[in-house]
Amino acid sequence: MRQGFTEATPLRPVEFVNLRARFGTGDFGPPVRVLIGSHYDTKIFPSIRFVGANDGGSSSGALLEMARVLALRPGLAKSVELVFFDGEEAVQDYTATDGLYGSRYYAREITRRQRPSSRPQAVVILDMIGDPDLKVQIPSDTPRQLAEGLFAAAKEAGTSAHFGWMATPITDDHAPFQREGVPAIDLIDLDFAPWHTSRDTMEQVNADSLEIVGRTALLFVERHLPAP
Repeated sequence: MRQGFTEATPLRPVEFVNLRARFGTGDFGPPVRVLIGSHYDTKIFPSIRFVGANDGGSSSGALLEMARVLALRPGLAKSVELVFFDGEEAVQDYTATDGLYGSRYYAREITRRQRPSSRPQAVVILDMIGDPDLKVQIPSDTPRQLAEGLFAAAKEAGTSAHFGWMATPITDDHAPFQREGVPAIDLIDLDFAPWHTSRDTMEQVNADSLEIVGRTALLFVERHLPAP
């Protein structure tokens, strides 16, 4: 389902579109247990050709593969919504009103339309997960129960070496949900030298890294998500 909206940006009003995907009949009314999200937009630079293969592309590709895997497991699939967020990148610089356009809109809609008891149990954001030297670090303000569940999933999957803590919070698509009271976790590898440069191309994206994050995230959602 296309979730379209218009927001003011530092340059002009822009039309954004979030893409929501569910398994089944196409009914987007009933609540789901968890959202898994990625931003699909690409940073616009006037001075370089920026592809964003890792920054935006890697996590969006992982969500497409998750859709294929989830479709083979209808019981689990019905509890998940995949969301491709638009407008994660700031038009100029990240502020309270520049950047995270899609996730801010979606989080506001959850608050406006859903009672607390029917909101998602958790939001899992993937971002920049294609680095061959994979070091996913979750922000320091991640809810403790979500962090414990993720690390338990990584241990079970044998991927613990690739997951750890970040020293600080960060600005990413998980933040608007946290502000609205929906528990959220951000799986991101910020230690990526080509970030926001012309070198962020497909050569920088490693299939094994995508598989490690995707498999661990699905195991987390299936077996280690904290009870509501």
